[in-house]
Amino acid sequence: LGEATSGAGVLTVTQDLTPPVLTHAEGSSTLDRIQLSFDEELDPATAQDIASYSVTGGLVVDNAFLLPDRKRVVLHTTARQTEGAAYTVTVSGVKDDSPTGNP
Repeated sequence: LGEATSGAGVLTVTQDLTPPVLTHAEGSSTLDRIQLSFDEELDPATAQDIASYSVTGGLVVDNAFLLPDRKRVVLHTTARQTEGAAYTVTVSGVKDDSPTGNP
């Protein structure tokens, strides 16, 4: 074996300034949970803060659990959803897991 010397390399670091994006929401067969999917890993503290979520139709979020992949959150609601009804989930203040914690 011998030695090899390479030329200089260039490293460019781009700061993450993009907040997480909700990509999918799906109800559960038990009608008391909603699974949210995001495009990047989330900050556990903000992802599990129930104040970060609201749901139309009088549903109140009483628990938010970040799954191990850190891209999905399961919301538990205090009341059951009506089968076939449409609901809107609003997410605010959830940060990504970057050093800047983009909200």
